[in-house]
Amino acid sequence: MNLVDEAVTPIGLAKPAVWRECLRRRVIGVDMWAEYPLGSEQVVAQARLAATNTCLRLAAAFDGVDPKATTQGNNHVGMQLRFIARRDDVHVTDEAICELLNQLAGRMRWSGLVKLEEFDGVPAFAPLPSL
Repeated sequence: MNLVDEAVTPIGLAKPAVWRECLRRRVIGVDMWAEYPLGSEQVVAQARLAATNTCLRLAAAFDGVDPKATTQGNNHVGMQLRFIARRDDVHVTDEAICELLNQLAGRMRWSGLVKLEEFDGVPAFAPLPSL
């Protein structure tokens, strides 16, 4: 895993005089919606176990309703899992996320992923209660 900073230029926005040309952007983790028919404790245990040999660690787990399932008229209750990079100075690549998904395959069913990004060191996502 390398530290990768990408230049971000806003699309479709006029640049005011104070607008900086680029922001430093990096992915620091991923949020995932997981089902837990056997119980939330098993999902947390399986998620921790699956992440053991990856560059990500399970940082938070939160019960809730999957917004995608709700829009499909399903109201499925699931769990939001937050995986964060083990090191603070890295950019999490798509390959690293796929590695985590490969480890989770067969352990649990998941329905959605969201990359967690920060811009100039400021998180662009809401905090979750930590484990």
